[in-house]
Amino acid sequence: MPTPAASPDPACSGLSNSERAALIGVAGVATTLAFNGLVILHARRQLRDNLITALRSDVRSIVQAFHLTHIVKAYVFAASLRQLDATTLAGYDTAREETYFKLYESLSPQLGTLPQDLAREVVRFYTFLHVSRDAAKPLMAMASKTPDLVRFHIHTGNVLIALREVLLAAVQVLGKKYSRQRSSDEGAALASRLLAEVNAAIKGLETHYGHPAPTLQAPASP
Repeated sequence: MPTPAASPDPACSGLSNSERAALIGVAGVATTLAFNGLVILHARRQLRDNLITALRSDVRSIVQAFHLTHIVKAYVFAASLRQLDATTLAGYDTAREETYFKLYESLSPQLGTLPQDLAREVVRFYTFLHVSRDAAKPLMAMASKTPDLVRFHIHTGNVLIALREVLLAAVQVLGKKYSRQRSSDEGAALASRLLAEVNAAIKGLETHYGHPAPTLQAPASP
């Protein structure tokens, strides 16, 4: 039995062969453009994911360095001092020569590709990291002067306030929201523990002087 002839496509009925060829060509171009668009989108997402991974790794390493080298603990201890002598001051007369900003400076032109809230926390982390180093410089200058506990605590409070902002940002950057595995990060847990120590030290200074840090004054005589 002979096979019935296929019905002509209603969309192409009434079109000449050249018009049908042109339509097929347009469809092919559209498909190619759509495919290329998906490839570009995938590449951009991959670059963004790699950027997030690099920044999270750097932030995690800095937080671990804070812990392993006792940087945070040194200023927490400084806040607890109620007497000051030249020997103690000498312990803070150490220039901080390390640079923590090389990776951030190299990647900062790409921050616009990050989610807005993550970009904000990354900038916050590195900005206050720089502030904490600047805030520590007056402590080095005090080593050659007569011990002054109030001024020592004012500068210590400034460092702790900057470190608080650094660690708050680290908790956000290292949170599971930006983890590929969507799991908790050991760096975030460590940053949270250090943050608790810093908050306790700031609270201790404020309780001792009866004023919010860093506007500390000598406690009133009983």
